[in-house]
Amino acid sequence: MNAPNKLVLIAATAPSSWASYLINGDLSGYEDKAEIKAMKAFEREMGGIVSCEENGFSHYHDAYHLFPYGADCETYIALVSPDFEAPSHWFFQGDEVTAKRAHDADLEG
Repeated sequence: MNAPNKLVLIAATAPSSWASYLINGDLSGYEDKAEIKAMKAFEREMGGIVSCEENGFSHYHDAYHLFPYGADCETYIALVSPDFEAPSHWFFQGDEVTAKRAHDADLEG
């Protein structure tokens, strides 16, 4: 059972080029309106993104449904409340929510 006011970590992969916006809220230098729309949608899905770490190139990342292009990616970490409702394309693993494409979850068994 979750303690009151406990936050839960979630993680998801998305393009590294989005880090400036996702971590610092800085949209300077971004011109592609479709990409900006995808970044903002991913941010809404994730909640409060607090950090990221390098993940390498991935053709299928967790923001692929918003921006269907392979990219060098980061794993973005967010803190959310325990009652956070994950998008339908995410799956739960233990007490943490891990963003995964349904296809990847099926492959892992």
